[in-house]
Amino acid sequence: MTTLARRLGVDLSPPRPAAELLLAALAGRSMLLVLDNLEHLPSFDGVIAQILREAPGVRVLATSRRRLVVPGQVVVVVEGLAAPAAEALFVARALKARPGFDAEREGSLVAAICAALGGLPLAIELAAGLLRAVPCADLAERLGVDTGLLCAAGPAVRSRHASMRTVFETSWRLLDPARRAALAALSVFGGGCTLRAALEVAGVGPEVLVDLVDHSVLQLTSSGRYTLHPVIQHLAAAHVEDPGVGERHARHYARLLEGHAGALQDGSDDEVVRVLGVEMDNVRLAWRVSGQPRFLDHYWTLCLRLRLYEESVAVVGEYLDGLSGDAGSRARLLRMAAVSSHQLARERAAARLACAALETLGGSLPATRAGLVAALLGAATCQVAHRLLPVTAARRLLPGSRAGGVEEAEVAQVLTLLARLAYHRQDLPVMLVTSLRQLNAADRGGDRALCAESYANFATIARLAGRHRLAARYGGLADRALSGVEHPDEAVHRAWLARGIDLLHAGRFEDARRSFVRGRSRTIDPRVAESCSGMLAETALWQGKFAVAAVGYAQTEELAVARVGDDIGRHWCLTGRAEALLRLDGVPVERVRELLVAARASHERRRTHAREIGLRDSPAGRTIQELRLLAIEARLDPARAPVVLAEALVLAGRLPVVQPGMLECWTGLAEVLWEAGRDRGVACVLLGHLSRYAARNPGAGARIGWALALVRAVSGGRRQALRAAERAVVAAERLAAPYDRRRAESLVRALG
Repeated sequence: MTTLARRLGVDLSPPRPAAELLLAALAGRSMLLVLDNLEHLPSFDGVIAQILREAPGVRVLATSRRRLVVPGQVVVVVEGLAAPAAEALFVARALKARPGFDAEREGSLVAAICAALGGLPLAIELAAGLLRAVPCADLAERLGVDTGLLCAAGPAVRSRHASMRTVFETSWRLLDPARRAALAALSVFGGGCTLRAALEVAGVGPEVLVDLVDHSVLQLTSSGRYTLHPVIQHLAAAHVEDPGVGERHARHYARLLEGHAGALQDGSDDEVVRVLGVEMDNVRLAWRVSGQPRFLDHYWTLCLRLRLYEESVAVVGEYLDGLSGDAGSRARLLRMAAVSSHQLARERAAARLACAALETLGGSLPATRAGLVAALLGAATCQVAHRLLPVTAARRLLPGSRAGGVEEAEVAQVLTLLARLAYHRQDLPVMLVTSLRQLNAADRGGDRALCAESYANFATIARLAGRHRLAARYGGLADRALSGVEHPDEAVHRAWLARGIDLLHAGRFEDARRSFVRGRSRTIDPRVAESCSGMLAETALWQGKFAVAAVGYAQTEELAVARVGDDIGRHWCLTGRAEALLRLDGVPVERVRELLVAARASHERRRTHAREIGLRDSPAGRTIQELRLLAIEARLDPARAPVVLAEALVLAGRLPVVQPGMLECWTGLAEVLWEAGRDRGVACVLLGHLSRYAARNPGAGARIGWALALVRAVSGGRRQALRAAERAVVAAERLAAPYDRRRAESLVRALG
């Protein structure tokens, strides 16, 4: 009070209190009174209030880290500097600390440093000063994870600004013991917290949080979360004395995840992603303390929902490294790691992990062709026994029967993943073995959802193998099992995907479309959602709805890029878009050419970067994609058609039995042959491929039907061509495919 009076030139010689003399001197004056750094003078708040009350012409501008207790005050929060100003300040101070500092070369590092410091001017100045002894790159790296470097004392105009520790300790001393303990406890959070979390972990009432906010050590953001500045958080963490704060933090987030467990498993629930996504840093910190399997399940699932696939692989891998015993738990974790690797298109790693999971459970996948044949016969015998013999007798014939359904369920889950990976490689023998074994494991375990999935998988594989009656039988079993599932899980969503593929190839297009929609709607597995989206586009292509197909492929392409973060997942969708657009009138040829170039570039990148990325494209898969690209090229450039046809038929000789995505390729090659001329030798070879494809894919009967008519016409069998066209008309009517009906009818007229 006396100091302020003297600074204002108040005569203190009269024998009266300094406060009384100051107020008397200010009573009739108009002025702005600037008071700096009042946080350490809480008793002065009353003096300011009295001045404002008794000297109406006086206005006070006060700075303080503590909110003043003054009625009617207007508080202006001083935020950190915006990025441009913060970076300019850093550069200015950096040039003083190290005159040769290259601001342009170090620009990205400067931005990272300023962001890590939240734009706090003093922290920025101290950090820039450290360049006298610490390289900029190291400084940026360290401050990104630990602001402790700013605690080192350096030159300063005022001693209280020599380090951030000195500044912090000033504010720390202004807090009472309860507030200090609360601030230290709050340092355990990562990325802020909610009011509920803060109260539970810190173990205090709301009034304590209010005081911490008023002392500017705790911030309440516009989103309603409490946060600590990184520097304050680091320094407050050194004062944690309560050994139970980490446990309370872990328990809180364990309960939070458990409370959202159902929503996490529902891919249609986007709100849970919003709610838990902001807590990801806290979940990571809590996991380090918890280490419980149930917590890991939720953590891993949340990673999938947030597309943090690398993190999901890493966290499961770390836990596996420290796990011993309990084969079931180890197998489950290996499968989880395999699923995460599958999201990243690391098919080799996914297959290796899935095989390791199977071996942990006492099984294995044969590595030789003879072993696969033996395994196939054994699994088929067991399945036949289960279908024909009484349950007890069949169970005695099922090898590897274990007590309890949990382990059998895990076996079934691992086998379905191996079957999916084999499908992507077009490896029919492995698909059959894994699918049959999955059937047997699901039957032993008795889980209705897993049984539905195993039936659907086997129906699809039987269909692709050309065993249509068997496919229909197991498809019916899958439908009945699905109808009895009350709470759909991931096995059900995968079952809908497999069921849709079977229905598509059977020609039940609308049923297939509904199945894919159901499989996509709530799955949390991005690969399943992406596959369903792609198969919806494929279904539209088979139906002749080419505009819908083109849009569907584009949407699936976006999903693939978002999942992998690379163009390696685009090749299939780009090819599908090009095939669909070739069927639409008015689409510029250049647009299709651009898609062809992009598809070939993506295909080539998959080939050249296979080892680097961890892909496992099979020779069959590469052959199918190359053949599709050649067919598009021939349709775009008729002059090269004879050469391309010859090359395509050489490739066709290496095709596997399973040929996904080949409908438009075969049809396109038939059209190219029709336009190119009368090459009967080529026609005979192509005729064989088309006939075999049609036999395995009843749903392709209409389009392959009129394609067969074209090829038979080229080979000289006009009457046979006419009959093929007439059969195509019938097939198009049965399949409700207007486009194919028009094409077939036009051929009937031309050949009749």
